[in-house]
Amino acid sequence: MNKYAMFWGCTISNRLPHLELADRLVLARLGVDWTELEGTVCCPEPTGLRGVSGELWTGLSAYNLSLAAGTGRDIITPCTGCFESLKMASCALKDGAELPAELKPLLGPRREHIERVGVKHLVQVLYEDVGVEALRNLTGERLRGLKVLAHPGCHLLRPSKDLAFDDPEEPTHLDELVAATGATPVDYSRKGFCCGFPLSFVDRELSLRIAGEKLALAREVGVDCMVMICPSCTLQYEFNQAQTERIRGEEYRMPVLSYSELLYLAMGGQPEELGLDYHRVDVSPLLARLAG
Repeated sequence: MNKYAMFWGCTISNRLPHLELADRLVLARLGVDWTELEGTVCCPEPTGLRGVSGELWTGLSAYNLSLAAGTGRDIITPCTGCFESLKMASCALKDGAELPAELKPLLGPRREHIERVGVKHLVQVLYEDVGVEALRNLTGERLRGLKVLAHPGCHLLRPSKDLAFDDPEEPTHLDELVAATGATPVDYSRKGFCCGFPLSFVDRELSLRIAGEKLALAREVGVDCMVMICPSCTLQYEFNQAQTERIRGEEYRMPVLSYSELLYLAMGGQPEELGLDYHRVDVSPLLARLAG
């Protein structure tokens, strides 16, 4: 298994610390060799800044990549937005993209080794390095009968030419990982649709109406919870769920877990070890079902 340097990004550490806790617990259980990547800056996020200045976007990502190059490790990140930025910048640099002249001195000799740095999302490490079968062997019957709607999001899938993890139109890898926990992934239409979060900075009501479509679908197909691998999707479907209910005039009460939380529970971890009190949507009915 590869050795990794962890890039936590901004959103998880600052707004969703319970997701970071779950990731740390899972990585410890699985024995993944990782260390903190010190001195990082914003990835930077892959939508707004890239549209304003592609050169600055590539340069900031290159700085983070250079820090990993200094450790001799590949990058692992639990944030799909960070994954897309770092991976896309890495591909651009390999294709000959130029760095801003003022940034080159900051990178120093590490600049020559940037192209060697691999970038993987946490679920990619679980899927490719640890393996679905190995995960299945580490879980028991605890989640059997639990029906899950897995939402892969956008930034892990597109642009598929460079990210190259799963089919952008019919993704299956997250469903396979959910099945490895003993839970049942429920197939549904529009699996690859955006959660609507990026639109919230332009038209918040439309953004929440888009989120409500998948929340309503989750309710209709009768799942026990939704599972996320993206912090922005988590904010949209869980933290904004009450606002979505008010705008659409519907009630969902849909628990939203990260994949790491689901996996840790499946491996025998106790709910009190996780920061489940940080969830905006009550997860106690879900935990009661598991206990039963």
